[in-house]
Amino acid sequence: MGIKQRVAGAAVAAAAVLGAGFAAAPAQAQTAASHSCPYKAICVHMHHAGASDWTWKNYWSCDDFYLGSWVPTSYVNHQTHGTKARFKDRGRHVIQTTPGAYSTGSVKYPYSTYYIRPC
Repeated sequence: MGIKQRVAGAAVAAAAVLGAGFAAAPAQAQTAASHSCPYKAICVHMHHAGASDWTWKNYWSCDDFYLGSWVPTSYVNHQTHGTKARFKDRGRHVIQTTPGAYSTGSVKYPYSTYYIRPC
C-alpha cells in the first residue's frame, strides 16, 4: 500500500471521529485499557485504512507480521513477563518498542507502521 492510500485512510479515520462527535475520541482512547488480551499475545487495536472498520488483532509467534491496509492505534502487551514487541516501518526498521509485558499504550507512528514483531 502506498503512502497516498495510508494518508487517505488517515483522512477517513479523522472524518469518522469528527463525524461521530468529540465524545467518541475518549472512548476510543480507553479501548486498550479495557481490552481482554490473551496471555502470551500482543493485541493491537487497528483501523482499516480504506473503510471505517475497527478491530483487535492478536499476534503470538516471533515473526514480522505485515499489516497491509490495517493501521495500528493502540496495543496491549500481555506476552510473557518482560517481553517487548516492536513496531516497524516499511523497510522493517524498528520505530517503536513497547515496554516489557504487561503494558498498554498508543502506537506512536500509526501511519508509518507496516509490521509488528511480537518479540
